[in-house]
Amino acid sequence: APKTRNLFAGRIDQFEVGGVRQFLDLEGNEILIRRIAGDDFQAFSSTCPHLGCKVRWEQDEGHYLCPCHMGIFGADGEAISGPPADGGQNLSPVPLVIDSDAGVLYVQVREPGRRAS
Repeated sequence: APKTRNLFAGRIDQFEVGGVRQFLDLEGNEILIRRIAGDDFQAFSSTCPHLGCKVRWEQDEGHYLCPCHMGIFGADGEAISGPPADGGQNLSPVPLVIDSDAGVLYVQVREPGRRAS
């Protein structure tokens, strides 16, 4: 199994309820972290599963949008319309570790693979 590492993503109170913040993992991949309520969070890769464009959170609409082919994903990452919905391609979830006692949030990432020299 690949090794994982918890990356500090921020204090829970820095995240607005209903809002989304961007976070970069060790390999520069963009992760979108959404605070649902209280200590309830969800995170997804910002890479659209259709052709790899970047999705963005549309706050007023309450969904993720991929501008390349107008793919729309619900707040739960499920494809609603456009090519991703046609192909049954949802956003890839990213595991989070929530330390309620300390009031902090971590993104769980795979350790970058080390190449043998």
